[in-house]
Amino acid sequence: MSSFYFNNIKILGLAAAVPNDPDDILNYAPLYPDGEIEKFCTTTGIFHRYVGYKKKIIASDLCVAAAEKILDENSREKIDALIYMSQSFDYISPATAGILQTRLGLKNCGAAYDITFGCAAFPFGMQMAASFISGGCRRVLLLIGDAITSSSTNDKDSFLFGDAGCAVLIGPQDEEDSVHIELETLGEKWKALMNPFGGNRHKYGDIAEVVGTENAARLMRRFMNGADVFSFSIKDAPAVVKKFYTKNKCSSEDFDFAAIHQANALITKNVAKRIGFSMEKVPLSLGKYGNTNGSSVLITICDYFEKKPWEGKKRILSLAFGVGMNIGLCAFSLDGACCHPIIQCDTHYNDGLDYQKFLKEIES
Repeated sequence: MSSFYFNNIKILGLAAAVPNDPDDILNYAPLYPDGEIEKFCTTTGIFHRYVGYKKKIIASDLCVAAAEKILDENSREKIDALIYMSQSFDYISPATAGILQTRLGLKNCGAAYDITFGCAAFPFGMQMAASFISGGCRRVLLLIGDAITSSSTNDKDSFLFGDAGCAVLIGPQDEEDSVHIELETLGEKWKALMNPFGGNRHKYGDIAEVVGTENAARLMRRFMNGADVFSFSIKDAPAVVKKFYTKNKCSSEDFDFAAIHQANALITKNVAKRIGFSMEKVPLSLGKYGNTNGSSVLITICDYFEKKPWEGKKRILSLAFGVGMNIGLCAFSLDGACCHPIIQCDTHYNDGLDYQKFLKEIES
């Protein structure tokens, strides 16, 4: 486990966006027998989500919508670095971060990075952003988002996920508040949660030659060992928090609330109990937004302050864990005045690329 302390940074702004297309999970009940969807909603705690596929709204669109909200109140000229963390980039190449830099008008931002990351993106991203500030950057814009929903109704587990994008503006501070980050990677457990097929190790064309195109398409999905993921979530993730408590001689009583990754209600409640938080101090956002992957912790914080905008500055313990298998803890203070209500986005970016034009270039 790696530990990081930063006394020189703070969050200057936080915003989140979801597609303007709500999706009620119970509407799919007629497609499944024996009340399976009702059981699914009750068990997972997920009744609602927002989806981007119908309007072709993707993760970068949502991150831009969130970032614009922050940048309306902060100078774009002072942003020296942009970090985009996602599992759903715009293109195979080039990196999405450079495109986001120009979409947002960040002319002085020379350092623009794509980083492939899942549910633990926020604490890992905070560590990188804080390091950039310590190295001399004036401001860092951290963008985290995923848009993986689709029209498929063949697998009810797909209803777990909602689309979202978040923006965090990080800068220096003169206050006494510190940011403490703990990062843990259990790489030996990588097979517990993965999209094994379609990359360079197992290319789509090679798979199609063996099993046919229809079956190859069916293999382009996420596979999960439920028992291993559950064990990782309720044992390994809380263990990081307990080490943090011991090392820093603190407890859950030192925090106003915990923002825990919203995988499903059972896991979230189990983790909360194991790290000493009552559910009164663990806000839940998954009932409305679903599992939003790397955005999950930030959506939860935005949802909290949207409901309680008068509460002011809070000391927050955030805990995120997921594919990788990564665990990240970030303990920090945040003024509710820096946190914006969640945006519903209708914007789809038109990149001007024409399929027919590219086909003609290939043929010529």
